[in-house]
Amino acid sequence: MNFSDTIIMIPSRLGSTRLNQKPLLKIKGIPLIIHVLNCAKSANLNIPIIVATDDQIIANEVKKYGGLAIMTSKNHISGSDRIHEALEKFDPNKKYKKIIHLQGDLPNISGQLIKRLAKEIQDIREANPGIKVIGHPECPSDVLDACDFAGSTGGMIDYVKKNQPKKVMLVTECSMSDNVQADNPNVEFIKPCNLCPY
Repeated sequence: MNFSDTIIMIPSRLGSTRLNQKPLLKIKGIPLIIHVLNCAKSANLNIPIIVATDDQIIANEVKKYGGLAIMTSKNHISGSDRIHEALEKFDPNKKYKKIIHLQGDLPNISGQLIKRLAKEIQDIREANPGIKVIGHPECPSDVLDACDFAGSTGGMIDYVKKNQPKKVMLVTECSMSDNVQADNPNVEFIKPCNLCPY
């Protein structure tokens, strides 16, 4: 399986208001952000893994443990914004088309789960050339990052009606695909019910 256009991005900021300095909290003597980094490495995808951070202390910890960190603005309101800035710095030529957005506070995520996600969406795209992947905002962020469009129920319906792609994969509750398909008989729907818990 070729993941040459895939990258794992981990946003991490120091200024959490609910849990002070969360990325640096130690679990068994190792900072939380390093546990997440190690989980990403354990997927064995042989792709870049970048921690996008707004604080030099986090960057230093990541580098100390052999990881790559890219500094970003402290003004971002979301992890996705932080990833966007870091990706523009790391990949100005836009080689990476598939981004696995791994939350910086998931110290126990399985490397096999990360690998399965990357492979499953890639397999669906390869088996269905030209497919449009559409996700609901409540899906996990790494699923949303693999989508061509993410939006509310109404937004997904409007996207399909307006664009009329030949094939669509709605990453949302399966009954939603049935409802949208009924209104769009010319569109073929692929239903991967296991990628989103909603």
